[in-house]
Amino acid sequence: MAGIFKAYDIRGAYPETIDESITHKVGRAFVTFLNCKQVVVGHDARISSPSLYDAFIQGCLDQGADVIAVGFVSTPELEVYCAMNKMPPSAMITASHNPKQDNGIKLNRDHAIFINYERGLDKIEKLVHENKFVDAVRKGTVEKRDIQEDYVKQICSLIKSDISGMKLVVDASNGCGGHTIREICSRLNIVLEEINFEPDGNFPNHEPNPLIPDTHSTVKKKVKELKADMGAVFDGDADRVVFIDDKGEYVYSAQQLALLCMAYLPESKNEKVAHDLITSRIVEQKIRELGGTPIRTRVGYAYIYHTLKENNCIIGGETSGKFFFRELDFAANVDLVILRILEYLKKIGRKLSDIHSELDIYANSGELNYRVKDADVALQDIEKHFKNDSINKMDGISITRPDSWFVVRKSNTEPILRVRIEGKDKVSVDGLKEEIEKVISTNR
Repeated sequence: MAGIFKAYDIRGAYPETIDESITHKVGRAFVTFLNCKQVVVGHDARISSPSLYDAFIQGCLDQGADVIAVGFVSTPELEVYCAMNKMPPSAMITASHNPKQDNGIKLNRDHAIFINYERGLDKIEKLVHENKFVDAVRKGTVEKRDIQEDYVKQICSLIKSDISGMKLVVDASNGCGGHTIREICSRLNIVLEEINFEPDGNFPNHEPNPLIPDTHSTVKKKVKELKADMGAVFDGDADRVVFIDDKGEYVYSAQQLALLCMAYLPESKNEKVAHDLITSRIVEQKIRELGGTPIRTRVGYAYIYHTLKENNCIIGGETSGKFFFRELDFAANVDLVILRILEYLKKIGRKLSDIHSELDIYANSGELNYRVKDADVALQDIEKHFKNDSINKMDGISITRPDSWFVVRKSNTEPILRVRIEGKDKVSVDGLKEEIEKVISTNR
């Protein structure tokens, strides 16, 4: 069980570090911590998910809570349903984009308000370790409920313009996002090409992580072959998405968020948009250009989610490929981000590739990982070396120069520095990379 309680959820290898016994205890701890009378529970497509789902539900029942069991769903399906319908606390059995041997649990308070380690997951962990649960006087009951129709209606109701005839290619990664985008496209008369829609926890075709470039190849080929308007690749629980433009080129998540800003901000003046601090400068640039206010956050789902709510942002996005919407009570959603971009493209009558090229104006390094002897010392060395530059320490160290900028953060689990560099051209990025490597060379 050691190490399965992470910053944002519970996650580990099945059955080595997470199994039915542990999941049963988490169910009991969840109900105890929140003192709740009812819990909504769903699960993804992983092989071990049904048995962990049953174990979690039994834990809730043993602790006296009634359960609304929604079965096989995507994470956005569960979260939007619970947020928009003001439902009680909820839990999703999933390991998101992790490899097939992993599994885990995402936990939410009432109305799908996210629980992370700093906001309660630490206390749930303590209850699980202590394992001193008081038996409930009354055992809970189970109600099985199908929420797909409610979810699909909710998403479709937000699209007011005609986007029929738009061509979309989606790779669902053999996860749990195919069934909802299929029904949504059918109702909105979008032409959909399906790839890897059959749920299969073995993930036989590729890893359920769209941030791995190798997962894009089939969609790229099919988009060009069918002359589709765009393509998309989901992760395992369908709360992350990447875009492929009509020429088969990968659209980075920052460019996706900039696109969303172009779709939303002209209709909504003086709105705020949240983004994590490692995103491209094109995002802040586009937000200001469109009359909005950018709100920078620390990296991580929990930080951007709570920043969105606290600042009443109209939309938000993070570099991992998650996008959030005020109109969905700040829930993250892959289906709506796809529909909004299709809607925007049809409205302006332009190709995604044309807009993509206009947004792809900065050179970047991608994420660079450096193993060091001592990450804290390495960060101190970097701060000292760049002391004459503009420094921000919101999350790690951010350094800004006129022609280039970078963010360096340490891993939560390993002596590794994660570095992202961006600049006006490749020369400035390469130069800054060489400079950083020289600074940390004595610590490697």
